[in-house]
Amino acid sequence: MKEIDELIEAHVRPGGPGAAIAVVRNGDVVHRQGYGLANIEWGMPITPDTVFRLASITKQFTACAIQLLARQGRLRVDDPVTEYLGDVPEAWRRISIRNLLNHTSGVKNYPGDRSRMDLSPTETYAPVRDMPLDFEPGSRFSYSNTGYFVLGAIIEKLGGLSYGAFVTENIFKPLNMEGSCYLSNEPIIPKRAAGYREVGTGLRNAPFLSMYLPYAAGALGSTIDDLIRWEDALRKNRILDPSAMAEMLATPQLADGTKSSYGFGWFVAEYLGRPFFGHAGMITGFSSQMIHFDAEALTVIVLANSEQFPSEQVCLHIARLALGMPEPQRREYAITQSELHRCAGRFESIQFPIEVEGSKLVFKTPVPTVLVPTGDHTFYVERNPDQEFQFEDLRQGKFQALKIRSPLTPSRGGRRVD
Repeated sequence: MKEIDELIEAHVRPGGPGAAIAVVRNGDVVHRQGYGLANIEWGMPITPDTVFRLASITKQFTACAIQLLARQGRLRVDDPVTEYLGDVPEAWRRISIRNLLNHTSGVKNYPGDRSRMDLSPTETYAPVRDMPLDFEPGSRFSYSNTGYFVLGAIIEKLGGLSYGAFVTENIFKPLNMEGSCYLSNEPIIPKRAAGYREVGTGLRNAPFLSMYLPYAAGALGSTIDDLIRWEDALRKNRILDPSAMAEMLATPQLADGTKSSYGFGWFVAEYLGRPFFGHAGMITGFSSQMIHFDAEALTVIVLANSEQFPSEQVCLHIARLALGMPEPQRREYAITQSELHRCAGRFESIQFPIEVEGSKLVFKTPVPTVLVPTGDHTFYVERNPDQEFQFEDLRQGKFQALKIRSPLTPSRGGRRVD
């Protein structure tokens, strides 16, 4: 598709990293193409069988593995985790496997400051193990990689294999996903993409990350061709029966009466009035998106080997092209310097600070992101008008909380921490 070629090429610098893109409509692959380089130092191009880190797209395979164990009668998703893991804190005895799958467990997200250490799953979540739960299990949603760590440990105990081996034997091999694996650093992986990070105006190799850290929450790797096979298997109920897939996409009601937007390894929501399910992934050197519009039988997959590649923006743009949806319209709002300074600071769950630079509010990621005001406390991302920053709770001259809303991911953010 010429429009997709032009869209991706606008985001891929000559001689730089890029992406593999697939579009599937009614079971037919209507676009399948690689752009940019899988390895800049060797000048190797990205192709449909290039292997990328999936990051959090891994979670749908972890959830599928749990469903397979449930269908084999080895577990029930409403059982407490203590049925399968004995050495857990007393507070975790109220947590079910379902709570872990849909991020309603209340377990804190594990810290990410041990990226160079090879730790076991229990060692990785040890820092949060004895901390109080953030809320009563089942009452609220809070995205927690820790929960998927615990799921990985359950899969290993009941499946009798390492997490990676279980997923390979029970999902990848039956579906002929030959380019998919637990993407550890050490093995020789044919056609593995290198990951990159933009620093200022230049590129760097992404820093080392022990793949013991993401584990069952984000350590799998795959290709665009294999994810096309995965999409086909889901659509044709070849790996999960219709009732299991329906359970994967069911979202729980929370204590405040609202519905969560997360099922088992899938984010479930609407975009411009059209229901979809999908997931994003972000890990050192890589960015990914996978989205399904079930009623329209449309799937869009984006795998990129740069952290800064706008995977969500590209994925949504392709979906709009395929479905004839209008472009998002944003109108800039005039805002004063003092109003900008009310928003600047650091917030929970947000890795980088927000600062005022001249007359602009800037999210200081490795490639700084300008936030454009649409009101006195709402902004959209200049490079992605679908993403919104909403500041809340104005006290003592500063907003005390932040929510980042995005069509393809659950809302994130939290209280001011500076």
